[in-house]
Amino acid sequence: MAKSPQVNITVFVTVLAIAAGWVTWTMFWPLGLILYVPLLAQASQNGRKPATACVLLSPFIAVPIAYALMGGYAYTQGTATLMARGAPTVESTNLDPRDRVPVKIPPRALDTRNTFGWLPYEVAVRSFGHLFGPMRGSYTGPYPARVQAWRHLDAAPDAFVEGGVVKVGDRYAMLPTTVDLRHPAPLRAHRTGRTLLIGHPDQLWLINEEKGTVFATWRRPQPDPPRARWPSAVTPLPGPAVAGGVDGYA
Repeated sequence: MAKSPQVNITVFVTVLAIAAGWVTWTMFWPLGLILYVPLLAQASQNGRKPATACVLLSPFIAVPIAYALMGGYAYTQGTATLMARGAPTVESTNLDPRDRVPVKIPPRALDTRNTFGWLPYEVAVRSFGHLFGPMRGSYTGPYPARVQAWRHLDAAPDAFVEGGVVKVGDRYAMLPTTVDLRHPAPLRAHRTGRTLLIGHPDQLWLINEEKGTVFATWRRPQPDPPRARWPSAVTPLPGPAVAGGVDGYA
């Protein structure tokens, strides 16, 4: 029995709407939405099944689900990473202190589409970390906050470095090649177990001796600039003075 023309039109519009969604996503973002949205609305008017197919097979649903599954799989394999936010700095790639997941700088500027990918991915990674703890192979040693790290370093003794090897007390440790310790001021180092804090007055590094890996880099916090003193725009009215200043405000 041949299908009615109405059924054929419904199937055609549904398939066209799904295809338009993926073409918009991969090639013509965001201008393709001008075509995709009307087709999606037309397909949704043809019944519950076409509407459900358009929603479940659209990139706005399929991509987040796929990335969430990828995030869960990466956590189980110990290869998950998080995305750095804001303008890149020396601290952008510090190990995430809460979930102990590496952080990387995105290779290019993120657009609206990336939100549908990295956000579900990170939600999955953080959720697994909250439920099961740090992922396999993560650093679980001491991880001080930046202010605490600088306090430890300022109170630490001088360190001696030669040929990529640092001597702290009576022990030696290899330094990663990414650590640039060239500075006119003497270096200092603080050791806690297998974790080493080493740096100069401007920058310090948190290093794990067992893997020779830099987990965090911190710049010394700069003091807040003095606030400018603005001239008062309030002109006291003639009359008896009020305790505490003009209108009772000091």
